[in-house]
Amino acid sequence: MIRTVFHYGVILPGLAMILSSCILAYNYQAEILFPAQIDVSPDVENVGVFCRMDLGPNPSGYFSGNEWEKSFKSDSALLKQAILGLEDGLIESPRYSVIETITKRNLPGFLPQPSKNLNWKFLRNIYPDSTGLLIELATASFSDTVIDLNTNDNIVENYYCILSTFFWRLYNFNAKEISLYRIQDTTIIEFRNRGNNFRLQDTRHLLRLMNSASYNAGISFASGIAPTWKEINRIYYKSSIPIFHPAEKLVVEGDWKGAAEEWLPFTKSNNKIIASRASFNMAVAAEMTDHFALAIEWLEKSKELGQKRYVDEYTADLLDRISQKAKLDLQFGELEQ
Repeated sequence: MIRTVFHYGVILPGLAMILSSCILAYNYQAEILFPAQIDVSPDVENVGVFCRMDLGPNPSGYFSGNEWEKSFKSDSALLKQAILGLEDGLIESPRYSVIETITKRNLPGFLPQPSKNLNWKFLRNIYPDSTGLLIELATASFSDTVIDLNTNDNIVENYYCILSTFFWRLYNFNAKEISLYRIQDTTIIEFRNRGNNFRLQDTRHLLRLMNSASYNAGISFASGIAPTWKEINRIYYKSSIPIFHPAEKLVVEGDWKGAAEEWLPFTKSNNKIIASRASFNMAVAAEMTDHFALAIEWLEKSKELGQKRYVDEYTADLLDRISQKAKLDLQFGELEQ
């Protein structure tokens, strides 16, 4: 480290103008964990998923026109996609362990009445004792509509919309609480059709869209009750000068601590452009290692050295990350409410 500082101390004065003009902003994508929108008691670890509705040939919704009726008599595939989406979303999250439930189909000998809760004794008899939370697909429905925009004598711009509504019920065994939630979404197909008559010829394409809507409904609810990995974009500064390359290589490898060690000497440069951008990079490195307060300190130093672009926006992002981290700690049981 001493050798590195001396090395930069000798080179920076002679190259100050060149270096500062060659340090440019680049985008970096990272995955971070966002807290769930719905708080579930942190003592819940094992989660099971099942479907309340019959997975047989029962209508799951109504589509306008007799030509649709036959195509949408079977709801089996649609409900299965919703369950798969929910399980995939929960498995991706580090919050829960998804257990294999005894049945994902309609409960044996039970007449589905989605508006009514199942009793605890009944559920405990058919699901493992380790289950802390059961998630039930209570009911689902679909509808369709067509919106015509920019109509003239020759062309009608048709926007075909699939409206999907899913109701999910949570049975929290530990807290003995039952909650019901609704997820509603719209899938839109845009195309142009001559004349005023609308008809979607490819029914298979429509079914694929509905399956996708069902799967996404499961994914969406998973992100509602479980912390979820999402991509964020961050700006950091790179240079074409070789002495900056070791830090940039470490960033590519995900070694932000090592990159910070490389950038640190540049924060002491007599050239304020170099020092301010190196300080900005130190803030990014601090965030990527979950040191948010330190990241804000480095941003303040960067601003004091003259950095104007991105600083205020990034400070707001970091304050939001601090709030998110507090929620995550509560949801993982690392902090008391």
